[in-house]
Amino acid sequence: MLQAYSFIIVACILSCYVSIQYVSSQCIDDQKSLLLEFRNTLEFNISHSTKLVSWNASTDCCLWGGVTCDPSNGQVIGLNLLFEGITGGIGSSSSLFRMHSLQNLGLANNYINGVIPSSITALHQLEYLYLSSNNFSGPIPSFSSTKNLRELSLSGNKVSGSIASTNWEELVYLKTLDLSNN
Repeated sequence: MLQAYSFIIVACILSCYVSIQYVSSQCIDDQKSLLLEFRNTLEFNISHSTKLVSWNASTDCCLWGGVTCDPSNGQVIGLNLLFEGITGGIGSSSSLFRMHSLQNLGLANNYINGVIPSSITALHQLEYLYLSSNNFSGPIPSFSSTKNLRELSLSGNKVSGSIASTNWEELVYLKTLDLSNN
């Protein structure tokens, strides 16, 4: 019985330590600046937004809606902006493409138009990319430099053109590729 209590106490202490470690990680200033710069270039419907409207320079960006940070270093590793009412396009020089630790990018179910910027392939750490249900058009960029990519969803857009097999040979981790309804 004493061993069971000891186990519970150790588990509680470890749990508290992990929680404290997670909370102590704060967004790095350059990450916050890049996110705010990205937000300021976006057109979005304030009445539909639940995440972007709450981003505030005076708060830790790791606590912003849709933002996930690496608890060990404060780098932004996830950006989930699904259903945010984003319209317009994303330029190839967007600050988004300077967030080199980004592993998960979700911009699905918005109204983003224009071509998918080839600069997106500068996000070498990307594992999950969701751009479905937007108004992207034109060719699909080569994702061969995003070697960690596991899931890519471009469904429900207006992308077109042929896809050379050489663009996909390097993507050994790719499990899901959804190009439907284009």
